[in-house]
Amino acid sequence: RMRRLPRAATLGAAHERAVARAREFAQAWAIAWPEAASICFTYMVTLSIFPAFFAVSGVKSEALGDWYAVLCIALWNLGDLGAKLLLGVERLHIRERRTGWMLAASRATFWPAFSVAVHAGAGEAIVCTLSLLLGATNGYVGGGILMLAPQLAPPHMKEAVGNLAVL
Repeated sequence: RMRRLPRAATLGAAHERAVARAREFAQAWAIAWPEAASICFTYMVTLSIFPAFFAVSGVKSEALGDWYAVLCIALWNLGDLGAKLLLGVERLHIRERRTGWMLAASRATFWPAFSVAVHAGAGEAIVCTLSLLLGATNGYVGGGILMLAPQLAPPHMKEAVGNLAVL
């Protein structure tokens, strides 16, 4: 027969495991939060322009008609994909936290750029180019920071930090 442990001993062991996991989570979060914030800001810039900016600003093209928005979104996707593919080249990786922060923050320049382009009556080529650049920076900065986060952690925490950066 197996001897049963008293209920208090079982609860004590469960409590100790829970406390240990909470400590591990706190340590991983302390490493991952700057990258998580950078990624959040990167995607916030993108989502505030696509589709919000296009819906509110009334961007239109007589030459392209309804295809204008489709073209801008296709160019954004092309830029995003191309930049993520470029991250396959090791020399192009983001290697420092500060670089990731600066690249993410620099994407805020797209807000005034799109605003000026639309309100000043810039042609379709300018808005399409901005869409391509927005996609390229989204792919490069977002993907690069997601690749950077686990590299900043000790070996036993790499997976946890990578998962938290995505959060």
